[in-house]
Amino acid sequence: MHPIIQDNYQSDLERRYAARLNIRLAADEIVAWSYELIRINIGTRTAKSGKKSAIYYTPDFFITFKTHFEFHETKGFWRVADKVRFRAAAAKLPHMRFCSVMENGKNNYQIEEI
Repeated sequence: MHPIIQDNYQSDLERRYAARLNIRLAADEIVAWSYELIRINIGTRTAKSGKKSAIYYTPDFFITFKTHFEFHETKGFWRVADKVRFRAAAAKLPHMRFCSVMENGKNNYQIEEI
């Protein structure tokens, strides 16, 4: 598989993690990956006017393994609102794996499944 090259990341952490995914891709540890591939509808909000609108969550990375798929969300730190959206998305798609990714030193990542 050829590495994925793009430069539209929202943070340096996402850029570094994408580089790590390319290393895993070259080593055949993963089949493919995509950045911000889909939006997941996690609920509805109602404005003061009564108008309803959808609330979406977009996972940072969608990773294809030989046996399964995973969503990975990279964060330098987790705010409460981030955790709520992440867990709501995981509840909407219980058949998928949702993993949080925290950087522990340069190019060393702690990946935890929700």
